[in-house]
Amino acid sequence: MRRWHGALALAGTVVLLLTGCVPPHGSDGDLTDDWPALRPPRAFVPAAGACLPRISVVVQASTYDTVDCARSHLAEAIHVGTFTGASAEADTRPEPGSPALRTARAECDQRARQVLGGDWRSARLTLNIAVPSSAAWRVGARWFRCDLSETDSIDNTRPVNRVGSLRGALLGDSPLAHRCFDPKLIGGNLNYMAPVLCTEPHRAEFVGVYEERDMTWAEFSRANAQVHRRCMTLV
Repeated sequence: MRRWHGALALAGTVVLLLTGCVPPHGSDGDLTDDWPALRPPRAFVPAAGACLPRISVVVQASTYDTVDCARSHLAEAIHVGTFTGASAEADTRPEPGSPALRTARAECDQRARQVLGGDWRSARLTLNIAVPSSAAWRVGARWFRCDLSETDSIDNTRPVNRVGSLRGALLGDSPLAHRCFDPKLIGGNLNYMAPVLCTEPHRAEFVGVYEERDMTWAEFSRANAQVHRRCMTLV
């Protein structure tokens, strides 16, 4: 009797296994031909118009983060451009001071002016350029990002947290714009430029900026007479 029970149990198991191999009604038995094709992988590109919780010179997908511009943030990505030409065909990403990054900065300057409604260099603002990681560059990433930040003062260009977008920030009577100052001296040396209302007594007034091309910082620091002449053309 036990042998019959064993035989019946084995037969039941075989029937169940065979049933599991029978194609369901309306199926052709091919488990893959009805699945949609997978989309090709897309390379990571950061978003323009997003606000950022931190300053990043190199941006990686694994640590990328944004915040609402209505909340406290440290920078705002105003533009994402693309490296082109010989620099885009290079095996390594452009280095600081390279022609490719100079071209990128010129594009960032132009976009910053459009977003702000004025020249960012005439206000408590700073502009940084972020690039892909070396690993991302090797697999085809060719973007660069332009990030604007508010700064503490004309003396201290360290970015500070702010609330609200910088779009249109230099239109009208902007509190970010450089105007009049009362220089504070220690001995014969300038300590800092204290901002004051232009209707109050003051000894310095911001008139504009000029750009010195193809000159190192060491050369610029020794060119006081040339700098003075160039500045006087703005008065």
